[in-house]
Amino acid sequence: MKKTDYIFDLDGTLIDSMPVWADRIYHLLDENKIAYPADIIRIVAPMDNAAIADYLRDVLGLQLDAAEILDRMQAFISADYRERIPAKATVPETLKTLKAAGLHLHVLTASPHSLTDVCLKRLGLWELFDTVWSCEDFSLPKTDEQIYHRVCEKIGATPAACVFADDNLLALTAAKKAGLTVVGVADESDAADSESIRKIADLYVETMKDIL
Repeated sequence: MKKTDYIFDLDGTLIDSMPVWADRIYHLLDENKIAYPADIIRIVAPMDNAAIADYLRDVLGLQLDAAEILDRMQAFISADYRERIPAKATVPETLKTLKAAGLHLHVLTASPHSLTDVCLKRLGLWELFDTVWSCEDFSLPKTDEQIYHRVCEKIGATPAACVFADDNLLALTAAKKAGLTVVGVADESDAADSESIRKIADLYVETMKDIL
């Protein structure tokens, strides 16, 4: 079946933001003397901000209410999205090539619109996408295969006609179960999962231009 729609994760896939997220989460936990698993970034990467706050509070024991955790995370990170985080190598030119070929491009990210939209607009990528979604639009994480069915319904395409690109193993696994073609994207934050991602992905790319 012809692939008509390409759906991209944001963090670690289109933009080089995972080091920022890792630093902010580590800082919040360290300053409150909270122990955390070595793979915490892998665990929280597919979650939206509300789910991350719940995890830090309910699972790790951070003694702050969810609203305060969200406020602290937002305060740490928002300036980075507005001013500093770059696109990953070859992303702009690859998206433009796909768009010129007549393909429909979309974003599905765990990051909220308050971060996603301003970053894509600053980088000059916003106008390349037909739609930009956050997990907050569906009240579902990217680890739930139902979110991919919901996105396909909104696009008006079957899962078999859609390609999903992400750097996170858990999100790619859910998308694969939902029937999408999945592209694993190399990112340092998911280096420990790279072999597992290669096994489940229909394609694995070191840089975005390889998706062509």
